[in-house]
Amino acid sequence: MFRTPLDRPAKGRSRQYRVGVAGVCSGCGASFIAGTAAFFLSEKGGCALAELGPPYFYHALDVPRRFSSGFLFYEDLLRDKKSLLSVRNMYGGLDLLLRRPDAGGLVSPMAVCRLPEDAAVFDLSGADDAYLDEVLPEMDEVMLVVDPLPGRLLSGEERLRRVLMEYPDARIIVNKMNAGVHRAELRRFLGNARTTEIPFIDPPLIYRAEYSCVLPAELPAVRRALEHLFT
Repeated sequence: MFRTPLDRPAKGRSRQYRVGVAGVCSGCGASFIAGTAAFFLSEKGGCALAELGPPYFYHALDVPRRFSSGFLFYEDLLRDKKSLLSVRNMYGGLDLLLRRPDAGGLVSPMAVCRLPEDAAVFDLSGADDAYLDEVLPEMDEVMLVVDPLPGRLLSGEERLRRVLMEYPDARIIVNKMNAGVHRAELRRFLGNARTTEIPFIDPPLIYRAEYSCVLPAELPAVRRALEHLFT
């Protein structure tokens, strides 16, 4: 029997659309995809970008400079058993729910159902299978990020097959697609899974974005390459 996302009735506020972004192996670009998906969703309305695994966006977006008057870490509210619905760390249309740069481990799964905004994208980088078992049932959409490099595909095959068995409608994000990929072999490996190919973004653009303390999707060249894939 397949496990599918829950059909949750609204209770007191609009039903939140939740997207979980997990990688099949380290280094496949789950944080990049999560940030990109959240950025384009935020242009349609309020969207939260929530880190549940290792911190990344705090330094990448230079939070101390952008939020010189103070930044609210949502784990502090979780610790004090306070509502997360008041968190407003606005970066354009994105509400940033980030972890402290020295945070370790994974955030309590209870955070998933308590976030603000009409939509939320969860960066599940670093999550193990047991953690995914707890949070993915709460998602309306599951994005599973793979790197088409054979060594990384094969190292993540067990997770890929497992998640697809439980979530046959999961969207496989093939990140870093390039001319060196043997497309026929990749298709045989992925089978009939629902896939979206993300072109290999020129590394200088990724570096430029981080040195500029912005999301890569904010750079015109990256936006042109990706916006039609997330609309």
